[in-house]
Amino acid sequence: MYQIGCNAVAIACYFAAESKFGTVVTAAALPAIVACNSALGTCPTGCAALLILPIP
Repeated sequence: MYQIGCNAVAIACYFAAESKFGTVVTAAALPAIVACNSALGTCPTGCAALLILPIP
């Protein structure tokens, strides 16, 4: 469920940067695309932390 949310945000980020998700393969990507990829990399980590935290 969380992965779907993270990917949906990444797709919206790419759309805002006027690119298509999964099509940018160059190291010279736009800074906005680099930011999208960075956010996508950290989002699942944050979600995973929520899954292992004890519920009070």
